[in-house]
Amino acid sequence: MIVERRSLLVLEVLVLTTLYVAPIVLSFQDIGDYIFSYPFNKRDGSIYLSLLVGGTFNAMLFFGNVFFLIPRYLSKRKFTPYFIYLFLALGAITLSEIGIESWLESVYNLPNNLASLYPEAMTHKRDIGIPTVIVNIFILGLSFVYRFGRDWMRYETDKRHLVQEKLGAELKFLRSQINPHFLFNTLNNIYGIAQRNSDQETAGAIEKLSDLLRFMINDSNADLIPLEKEVTYLQSLIEIQQLRTGDGEVVVNFKREGDLSKILIPPMILIPFVENAFKYGVNVDETSLIVIELSAEGNELTFNVKNKKVKAYDSMEIEPSGIGISNVKSRLNLTYPDKHRIEIKDGRENFEVNLMLELT
Repeated sequence: MIVERRSLLVLEVLVLTTLYVAPIVLSFQDIGDYIFSYPFNKRDGSIYLSLLVGGTFNAMLFFGNVFFLIPRYLSKRKFTPYFIYLFLALGAITLSEIGIESWLESVYNLPNNLASLYPEAMTHKRDIGIPTVIVNIFILGLSFVYRFGRDWMRYETDKRHLVQEKLGAELKFLRSQINPHFLFNTLNNIYGIAQRNSDQETAGAIEKLSDLLRFMINDSNADLIPLEKEVTYLQSLIEIQQLRTGDGEVVVNFKREGDLSKILIPPMILIPFVENAFKYGVNVDETSLIVIELSAEGNELTFNVKNKKVKAYDSMEIEPSGIGISNVKSRLNLTYPDKHRIEIKDGRENFEVNLMLELT
């Protein structure tokens, strides 16, 4: 994917350069030496240096705005620093271009030298010169149109891919799904047997498992769900996982900070990280520690899961059952393009996953 995007970027640069150079080349046709970007001219060759200088500064302004200023500031709604840097760049480039052109005029002794260069009467001539400030403002306008058009096309492409992947995932889910009614009826029967035998621990585990399955079947296909519902699922998952170990063998610290009540996220986007911690960080022969931190601040949601490495699973293969962390990464790339960060730290004694989502 990265190689493909780099190739497209190189192609874009080549196309844009061609579109920029083509009108200049065409303006040179059928006019002989009588082409000017006043006072630079073709006869002494100064026009080529003038166009090279102008083109270089135009490219710096165009690509600097497209690939640096807009994505770093404007796309993140940092309007004040964006316009400050934009005007500074426009001013610096314009003044530099004017300064270099003034220096070239002194080197070629222009416009004083034009009379000796063109002693003949010019019945026709062509001046392609445009004031530097106007050209640079026009280039900035083009950079805006190009960047937002480019982002819109990429958004539409990613949206189509997301729809296709979602349809494929739903089809795969339906093919592998056990009939829910049969499954819930069976769980209810087992729950009744456990209660009849006064086995409250087993009955509680079955009830929690039933809630988890209901969540997976009813909510996992939604685009967004309340974060609190995902947290409830996480809590049930933790309690069920702790049932298979003795008291105190697995210590889970689940910390929550900030207002989580109004946040929506894709379903089961946090689950695989906790599943992974239990799968590879729990051993019944030693005390296991899992730390889970969920925090909301402003428009940023952070989720950290850290588990102690245990001897039985020291290789830390990150591929739990279910969705899996690799699939979650793909979902994040499609759902939060350029608005998420995931960091995995595979240390000697601990394994840690840090996820940051920029919420809209």
